[in-house]
Amino acid sequence: MPSNYYLIFEQGEKYVTGFCPDVPGANGQGLTKEECTKDLTEAIELLKKVRSEERQSNIPLQFLRHLRKNGCILKCESPKHQVWTNSTNTHLETVPKQVEIDKFLIENICKKLGIPMPWNTI
Repeated sequence: MPSNYYLIFEQGEKYVTGFCPDVPGANGQGLTKEECTKDLTEAIELLKKVRSEERQSNIPLQFLRHLRKNGCILKCESPKHQVWTNSTNTHLETVPKQVEIDKFLIENICKKLGIPMPWNTI
């Protein structure tokens, strides 16, 4: 892991927990500081990858977060589309890569994936 990340650890009764203020959402735990560091490193790398994918896509970030929050996983992509699957029901849906996706299309994507509409969560 790059040494330019600041990590904060706390010893609990049984576990060591840690987080990285430089990468919001990155946290880890383990029985030892070494286990916690490994867990935290994996979390940082995963978050960096997810955020990189979000930046590379033209799909609105809030909609991508809504898909992930509701158990959807990016299956594959082409230059113009992404294919998402709902991990709980295995439904697949194609999402176009464009800067704006209209409300009707978002409703159809959510309906076909079997997830709630994002209007109250975005």
